[in-house]
Amino acid sequence: MYSDILIAAAILTSIGVVSANRPAVQETQWVPLKPHKIEWSSTGSAEVNDDHSIRFLGSDEWQEFTLVLSLPDEASFQRLRLEVFPPDASQIQSGKELILFDVKPSLENAEKGRTVIDFESCQMLGRQPDPSLAHCIDGLTDTGWSVPRTQGSREAYSLVFELGEPVLLGSDDRLAITLDSGGARNLLTLSRIRISIPAIER
Repeated sequence: MYSDILIAAAILTSIGVVSANRPAVQETQWVPLKPHKIEWSSTGSAEVNDDHSIRFLGSDEWQEFTLVLSLPDEASFQRLRLEVFPPDASQIQSGKELILFDVKPSLENAEKGRTVIDFESCQMLGRQPDPSLAHCIDGLTDTGWSVPRTQGSREAYSLVFELGEPVLLGSDDRLAITLDSGGARNLLTLSRIRISIPAIER
């Protein structure tokens, strides 16, 4: 019977069946995307680091912005990784909470304008499943994901968002991602993030 179980496991592996923890996603090689431009709905500014991470400045109360990302050549886009880096030490000491309210994708084309698309799922790499991650893709402005507090670690939380099916981006298309945080005196805003896509999908 034990040998039967091993055979069955081998068959499932060969046809690509993976566990709920999605190890295939964790093994993905990710390519950071440099923003073509940043559009602000709130006040604020940002600078792009050499590693393509984005550090935000001057947006302590309410923060909503859209990253417009250029993909080299044509790409089939279905998954996206968002790295949320911990707040600065001074922000942590304030006792405020960081909540990521909405992560909204859309496609931008010079002729067709901007078309909204929807993520179907969100998971966090390397950590236990967190059902509250669904709050940042539910389209509701009063729900969000509470970013766990860190104890001196500078490691980013890696969130992977997935569409229901791949979307082909042509050379004239851009990917736009809108993020929302802050909005109350007891809430922090994002201090630094980075967006990547899987290398295999380029």
